[in-house]
Amino acid sequence: MIPKTVSSKRAEDSLISKYLPDKYTPLKSLLDLRGAPRPANIPASHAQRRLWFIDQLNGSSTEYNIMIALRIRGTLNVAALERAVQLIVARHEALRTVFSQVNGEPIQIIRPDGAVIIRHEDLREMPEARRREYFQAVLERESDAKFNLEEGPLLQLCLLRTAAAEHVLVRTVHHIISDGWSEGNFNRELFLLYDACCFKRENPLPPLPLQYADFAIWHNKSLEEGASRDGLDYWMRQLADIPERLELPADRPRQAVQTWDGGILYTKLTLEDVTALRRLGMAYRMTPYMMLLAAFSVLLSRHTGQTDIVIGSPIANRLEPELEPLIGFFVNTLLMRVRLDGRASLAQLLRQTRETTLAAYQHQDVPFETIVEGLSPQRVVRATPLIQVWFALQNAPFTTPQLADLVVESVPASQVKLRFELELHAVERGDMVELCWLYSRALFDEWRVRQWAAEFGQIVRALTTSAPQTSVTSALFVQTRPTTTDGDFHDIAPRTIPDLLEAQANETPDRIAVICDDKHISYRTFDVRASLLAQHLNDCRIGADDTVGIGLDRSIEMLVTIAGVLKAGATYLPLDLSQPKLRLWQMVDDARAVMVVYIACRMTMSGGVEDQRAASVRPDNTAYVIYTSGSTGTPKGVPNTHRGLLNRLLWMQHRFNLTESDVVLQKTPLTFDVSVWECLWALLCGARIVLAAPGRHLETDYLADTIKRFEITTVHFVPSALTAFLDDSSAHDLATLRRIVCSGESLSAALHERVSVAVPAARLENLYGPTEASIDVTAWASEPLRRGETPPIGKPIWNTRVYVLDREGELA
Repeated sequence: MIPKTVSSKRAEDSLISKYLPDKYTPLKSLLDLRGAPRPANIPASHAQRRLWFIDQLNGSSTEYNIMIALRIRGTLNVAALERAVQLIVARHEALRTVFSQVNGEPIQIIRPDGAVIIRHEDLREMPEARRREYFQAVLERESDAKFNLEEGPLLQLCLLRTAAAEHVLVRTVHHIISDGWSEGNFNRELFLLYDACCFKRENPLPPLPLQYADFAIWHNKSLEEGASRDGLDYWMRQLADIPERLELPADRPRQAVQTWDGGILYTKLTLEDVTALRRLGMAYRMTPYMMLLAAFSVLLSRHTGQTDIVIGSPIANRLEPELEPLIGFFVNTLLMRVRLDGRASLAQLLRQTRETTLAAYQHQDVPFETIVEGLSPQRVVRATPLIQVWFALQNAPFTTPQLADLVVESVPASQVKLRFELELHAVERGDMVELCWLYSRALFDEWRVRQWAAEFGQIVRALTTSAPQTSVTSALFVQTRPTTTDGDFHDIAPRTIPDLLEAQANETPDRIAVICDDKHISYRTFDVRASLLAQHLNDCRIGADDTVGIGLDRSIEMLVTIAGVLKAGATYLPLDLSQPKLRLWQMVDDARAVMVVYIACRMTMSGGVEDQRAASVRPDNTAYVIYTSGSTGTPKGVPNTHRGLLNRLLWMQHRFNLTESDVVLQKTPLTFDVSVWECLWALLCGARIVLAAPGRHLETDYLADTIKRFEITTVHFVPSALTAFLDDSSAHDLATLRRIVCSGESLSAALHERVSVAVPAARLENLYGPTEASIDVTAWASEPLRRGETPPIGKPIWNTRVYVLDREGELA
């Protein structure tokens, strides 16, 4: 069952008496209102005025309906039940109230005759399946009842007979005359009056000291006389410069007119966490509400990136005992503003939350509507001003009535309606805390809310298990850090790129390794030429820790030179000779290159394979260094080792499983790190590489023709280039493509969808990684996206851990 918005009166009294400053005094007694004459026009309360104006603006809507359904098992005395209901309506003026207006302002009209007609429906003759279906339809119908605030009645009941000894009483009331606490009062009185009516006893309920209208008159007068001026001043200071809204990440864009169909998710805090939470709360003189509010604030901050969090929260607003038994719209909304700093300690966070909560309770008599008017936020139709999220703790028993010789239980709502984007309702049940997450289906998918709920438990655990002086960021990092690496752990044996190149050449010596225009080379010939070059470099005393620049156009010789430098144990430095000479000299000088190859080396096979001397290459030797401009514009060299590169290539082979039938297109310039896997991956697993003609890697018609001509199966594009490629009609019908790898830019949902339509047989892979980390660190295999969802960068590759930082560079 969805928890009602009701706060514990006993908890409030205890909170105020223990923690509020001595200067705080409750509201002036209401007893002097008894018997006092009422004005001709009874004003609506401030809370009622807001709902009335919303009704005037939007017409009769159903978002402020409160529906309670009770299943009653046993022999029900229907006449006694009806009599009990009528007595309750006669007892509480609020249930007989409708609204009119005078001079544009709403007034309460209390009808003397407020008899409520209970509709009866007998479902016993229906087949079981039809009965269940009809029952759910009735619940939806009653929940969607459109009340006319001027004509009334604003309470309706329906009694369904679902079996010989089973009924369901459905009660729907407009929020303008009731609230969660009031519904609890209705249930309690129903139990007592039904029992009295069954046995023809006297009414057991004492007369009410006053009515809701008396409270409304007194409260309006108090506000007019400035009774809450100090409180309003507090709220204006407390809420000055609050953020316009809390931007929770959504699965679909927010619409101009938001719909409020709600989803619901139930979770629990473990007994261990609840016990630790209460123990910590005692140490800081904090209630469970305060502790959970602090945890919820941290969750919202992490997912919005905002450090100024405003959360709406209900207060029963019945500090005077005379108000406790009444039915009416008393509940007020408090605005809890928590400012978070990841560098602040947990102790500071808890103390701040405590102070914020106590101050809010101290000024709870200021109507939410008055605060809204004072702040004058921009009005948005069908959107609650100032707040988008809601937190409530239910620690007062919200019991269903136990009628004589009957078993009564609540019936879960068939649909959820909410007035905020996200609501978290916590319910204390003994030693347990149950959590009910209500969320807008128009914005969020269930998987996202489930993720938030799991993280909320981790945040609670971080609060209770970390040292008080630990920063919020550090505590959360320790709590959420996995025990193993995020990426799958794989033992990369002490091998190197030359080891695998030679092993593949020995396994498939006669297979074609590389094609360039009308030329090709076998694995055997490729390996021998690379080995001869490596031998020549070693003879020149070039080896480990030496750097060799490569300034060759895309060609077979270019690939042979790369492999030869790696076999020699040296590091290759790609150079684009079309770049300014100053930049080239800066890179060569900074990398301390001992040689630059810019004319193709044509090694003969005179020595034979058996005469080659294998260089000593270790996994921690640097394999290549690529220069990036960095943020300053000055070239910055990024070295990567054989170990890191091999981890990346072996992961890619595990994920894609290239075979001898695969053909990889190498078209990326050597100065970009994508070229590293384009040049080497296929050569480690017996596939074939096709080299794009120099200078033509951006020509869409050429690329399409090359893919078709050589039956390319694997190709890389940055998203913008892929978009341009698909715009070309020649790029259609690329039946051989099996893998399209994207990286270097954000992949849009539109492009993702377009690829799935244009090249349905190809698997789209979204990779991400800085040049500093062996090309890529995360990967996402194309999957169907939810509406409005953006393709993610995926999960870490083998032996890689990814950290998420906030805007201040702290661990998020």
